Amino acid sequence: MESMRRGFAAGAFNKRGVTWRSLCDGGVQERDLAAFYRGQASRVQHTHPNVASMLEDIAKDYERHGKREDVKADLRKEGF
Repeated sequence: MESMRRGFAAGAFNKRGVTWRSLCDGGVQERDLAAFYRGQASRVQHTHPNVASMLEDIAKDYERHGKREDVKADLRKEGF
């Protein structure tokens, strides 16, 4: 079961492909994706709780990635 969860998450991340952003954009793209996956999780939480859990995990990962991009953008703005 765990390998299926990891494969599902990897597929979702790989589906995104290459991304582009301005140097100071931060994690806006990732927060949008987190909201999308969280919404999908909400839609299926009562009928497919395991799928909802996987979707919520993906949303959390995107939120972490978004925070990392925010830090990078802040450092760039400060000249680092």
